[in-house]
Amino acid sequence: CDYDSTDRPNGTYSGWAANDEMCQAFINYHPRVELALCRSSPQPWVFKKAYGIESFPQGMDLFDYIFDPEIGDGRKYQEFMNSYPWHELNSTALATLNNATVYGDHHIKCQYNYGVKMR
Repeated sequence: CDYDSTDRPNGTYSGWAANDEMCQAFINYHPRVELALCRSSPQPWVFKKAYGIESFPQGMDLFDYIFDPEIGDGRKYQEFMNSYPWHELNSTALATLNNATVYGDHHIKCQYNYGVKMR
């Protein structure tokens, strides 16, 4: 995936189309099950460590769609990320942040049709 958002002035938290916010992959599997979707997102502690965020709420249910949680310093996550000094980071620092986000621990969420969680 060659996803590139370096031309955007702020972060993208939810876009008009899936390719506005992420790379996509399609998986073929057998035997067939009534799988509606699988997605993953970095664990909150990965962001906390990589970006120096004071805290994420404890016990966040990552099956919920929480796009803008409180992060412990009176700000919301999106406000923090939009004020992050991206322009001050060199390519090595950006690569380090990217690697932590892409290759760090992820929470995987799979659902059957109609939004029923797979366990």
